[in-house]
Amino acid sequence: MTKKYKSDPKPPSQLFVDSIQNGCGSPDMECGWCGRMHLCPTSDSYRQDEDGGKGWEEDCVRQHKEDPDGVVLHWEWDSVMGHTLNSINFVEDCPCNGLARFETFIWAERDTIRTFLKKRIDLEYEYAQQEKTKNKLAGIDAKDDKTEEFWRGW
Repeated sequence: MTKKYKSDPKPPSQLFVDSIQNGCGSPDMECGWCGRMHLCPTSDSYRQDEDGGKGWEEDCVRQHKEDPDGVVLHWEWDSVMGHTLNSINFVEDCPCNGLARFETFIWAERDTIRTFLKKRIDLEYEYAQQEKTKNKLAGIDAKDDKTEEFWRGW
């Protein structure tokens, strides 16, 4: 039985991709959303091998022949880029375009998310105020405490 890989023609916006803080690059990377393996057969990372990277290139081609839908070859790239969101590694330019689902969800639920963030920030502020009071009662003086200044900015 052949594995069915997720695909979506709509990619995430570049604005959304650029907003994700966690990223990494590698000549071989698995997409955590769909399970496809992305390989760069001509990556300079393997050129220093004894065979000049030929073994790596041959292995990439072999893997692609064995699973053409599950192994994506990037001949023109030295490495693929991945972004981690919700503890999932999404590979840029993967046919699944998994990040687009997160972007669509976040944008569709922006009012709910905004309401939650406001309530959560207010709650965290209340906790911080309680800790500040406890510290004062315990004789801990935070002369360089920037908490009040920070929260005034919200």
